[in-house]
Amino acid sequence: PRPDLRLAAVRKLSRAGLHAGVSCSPVIPLVNDFELSLDALAQAAARAGAKRFWWNILFLKPCAKQVFLPFIEEHFPKLARRYQERYGRGAYLRGAYPDLIKERMERIRKRYGLFSARRPEPELWPKSAQLALFG
Repeated sequence: PRPDLRLAAVRKLSRAGLHAGVSCSPVIPLVNDFELSLDALAQAAARAGAKRFWWNILFLKPCAKQVFLPFIEEHFPKLARRYQERYGRGAYLRGAYPDLIKERMERIRKRYGLFSARRPEPELWPKSAQLALFG
């Protein structure tokens, strides 16, 4: 669905008392990874009532690479060589770039008081002596 419809769903879920979140995925190098854009998304998520905000950097498994790299060549020709070089070695980016994005996203997430996707699971069953058998 369109982004406005997704945020409307977050708003509705939040108003119903659910802890809704927004995934900023994939973060596409040099396409949508600019701080201003990511910040705007986090701000919109927070305004819609999101409690969580997480991200994942683009990864390209072989089948996705066959489709995505031609898309980059067509729509972002100046980036094509860089994508070939970086994703030619594997599906996942390594090195300084993931660290840079992690720092950027953590800073943005904290700016709006959003939690990461990882949070403790709620306790579903009361603690009892019987459950200690499985400990």
